[in-house]
Amino acid sequence: MAEWILTSSLLIGIVLAVRALFRGRMGLRLRYALWLLVLLRLLVPGTVFQTGLSVLNYVPLPQTAAVQAQPSQSGGSPSAPEAEPMPVRPEGEAEPRPSGPAAAPESAPAGAADWRGVLTAVWLGGAGVLAAALLACNLRFYLRLRRMRRAHPIPGIAVPVYVARGLPSPCLYGFPRPAVYLTPAAAGEPELLGHVLRHELTHRRHGDHIWAVLRAAALALHWYNPLVWLAAVLSRRDGELACDEGALQGADDRERAAYGRTLIRLVTARPSAGELLCCATTMTAGTSSLKERIAMIARKPRTLAAVLAAVVLLAGLAVGCTFTGGRSDAWEPLSEEELAYFNGDGFFNGDYLNIRNQFLSSTYAAPEEIDLFQLFYCGDGDADYAAPPDGVDPVALEAAMLAAEGGDAPDCPATILTTAQMDKVLEEYLGLTLAETGQVGLEHFTYLPGFDVYFYYHGDTNYRSSVAFTGGERRGELVRLTYDDTFLGGGYKQITLRERGESWQFVSNLAVQTEERVSLESGLAALPAELADKVVVVEKNDLKSYSSGILATYYYAPDYNTEWGGLLLQVGRYSQVGFEQSYYSWELTGGWAYLGRSGDWYYACHSPTDVNFNPDHYGDYQATGAALMAWLEELAAGAGLTPMEEDSFYQRVNGVLSYPHGEHLRVSYRPYYGLSGYEEVADTVYTLVLSQPATQGERGIWCVDRWMDQNGTRYLVVPETDQPMDDYYAALQDACDAGERPDLLDPVAVALDFEEDWSGRDLSPDAFVLEGASDLSELFDLPLATVELENGVGG
Repeated sequence: MAEWILTSSLLIGIVLAVRALFRGRMGLRLRYALWLLVLLRLLVPGTVFQTGLSVLNYVPLPQTAAVQAQPSQSGGSPSAPEAEPMPVRPEGEAEPRPSGPAAAPESAPAGAADWRGVLTAVWLGGAGVLAAALLACNLRFYLRLRRMRRAHPIPGIAVPVYVARGLPSPCLYGFPRPAVYLTPAAAGEPELLGHVLRHELTHRRHGDHIWAVLRAAALALHWYNPLVWLAAVLSRRDGELACDEGALQGADDRERAAYGRTLIRLVTARPSAGELLCCATTMTAGTSSLKERIAMIARKPRTLAAVLAAVVLLAGLAVGCTFTGGRSDAWEPLSEEELAYFNGDGFFNGDYLNIRNQFLSSTYAAPEEIDLFQLFYCGDGDADYAAPPDGVDPVALEAAMLAAEGGDAPDCPATILTTAQMDKVLEEYLGLTLAETGQVGLEHFTYLPGFDVYFYYHGDTNYRSSVAFTGGERRGELVRLTYDDTFLGGGYKQITLRERGESWQFVSNLAVQTEERVSLESGLAALPAELADKVVVVEKNDLKSYSSGILATYYYAPDYNTEWGGLLLQVGRYSQVGFEQSYYSWELTGGWAYLGRSGDWYYACHSPTDVNFNPDHYGDYQATGAALMAWLEELAAGAGLTPMEEDSFYQRVNGVLSYPHGEHLRVSYRPYYGLSGYEEVADTVYTLVLSQPATQGERGIWCVDRWMDQNGTRYLVVPETDQPMDDYYAALQDACDAGERPDLLDPVAVALDFEEDWSGRDLSPDAFVLEGASDLSELFDLPLATVELENGVGG
């Protein structure tokens, strides 16, 4: 919207300047034609393409926020996409590029978004009011004409002609089929009638009845802009001047003088603001306008060739400045919808052997440098990549292939491709033929010139079935996408594509350099100087890179190797499953602090809860432990760990519910129901809060999310499973959808199953009552304890 206002206002200013600069030296019809550019700009939002001429290159405008995820790394293990963004740049990219990718603009504050909504509503409201006034004005004028007009046919004139009483002046009116309306005075005098008809029919040839409608539409859209109102007034005036010039084309001096007298006689009324909304070409004019029209009749202005060339040049520059968008060398983040397209099945991923996925199988700085062996390792995208090409004798081809391999028949199929098949893929996605590439990797294929066939025997597919892009950017027709290459390794990479109409071509695929960060594991033994003499660190060097467990143990040096032990704390890493399964016991036993998360690992510290120091050293032991913990927290931040406060699981289990969205139900449970000897506590009631962890609504399964004892203490429920909690519930939902677990749709059955697992005994369904929907506000101020369900069925 801002660029529309800016460019249209600038174009109006340019036209005003050209009118003033060439006043008296430019034909009036040419001057009138300049307003056509303004009308197009006012009615057509947006820009047609990007150029260096555009005014938008020089004027900063508000940008729409878009989400951009950047890669980051923590040591050798890349962090999750939601980790803290870091600057990246591809190595050796062929295209000119900035020193780092464009940062994603911050989302607009809520207040700014509210104001934009208010302004949009005001604009639409104003446009609606003016459009209604436009319709009302013309409807009233049309009904008045219909009531007062009578036909006045004139031989030789195809346009309908009417006489209407009460008109201020003759006019042309009607869309899309206009008619000429005369005053009784004009119809009664032959000379006057001739001049009026010549004038109004010139209006029709110029299409002024169409201009009038479009001008009114532009006023409705841009009602807030005074320059547009000025343009409407001046374009209407220029339209009358151009009409006079056209009507007098070829007339002699006597005829021009008679036309001028008619003009003075008819144009007596001063135009009103309402006439801008009326689509009739009434012959009203102010004093200055009338003087200009009379002067034009006397002067006979002509446009010199030099003036015409200058006006056309200036008009072309004006179009370049105002109809085109700004050219920017900055990379702008892709929108969520654009990134979703590349992450979906529309271009990458999708069906088996999508050849476009194979363009990610090697790194290259330019299209001709692509590794053809990796690209065509699985053929040209046809699932039957080992089939002989059409028109080739399969027996003869197989014999030639075996001979080329030394006569031994391999126990695996071969990729078989002709030059034509390679050319088809390369021309579509690189704009090159096989001969035009550097033929990198082609030597790994065996070529049979008699068949024009390349082949290679292999038993694996080496096919990337899917790719997930964590971020994307656009600069003009170029788009680059960032992904973690877990398939081939090598960390994060960026694939650059060039848009070609409805298709895309590959430009480069390059490794991404990231800021070097010391991994948490590698820094655990590098104690700072102030702790070096007070702390003994013992690393567990036999821990595998893929294993959970203790990474390092820290001891208070004065009590190390004494009866006290001197244990300060231990640092460990845990998989998502391990962390989720251990979290409930850690919270119950205490002594745990969480350093953060990096990728699939959670890092935590455990301090002993018993005495591990000589009581005489109490103060120094505590101070050393506090200093050690502060250093570890700094180390975690430097390694790029995501704070626990930003971790989804940690946020949810420390919130009111783990699954706060959707509907929630309360089920009351009497734990001593039916038990003899417990009459005094028979009225004890536990409350179970159930959520839908996967699908919401009628087909969604239920789980026990929290439960409360008779004292109001809230207990977290974590199902005991070898999967992340969300994946576990998703699998149960799939089983239910397949008809295998219909019991999970019954909240009372889920509550019964949960309590039987928890208590280890059979329970009566009569002990459970479905109380109805749960109000989350009742859970906010209750303390949180934890509980783990043994087999996870009810939780």
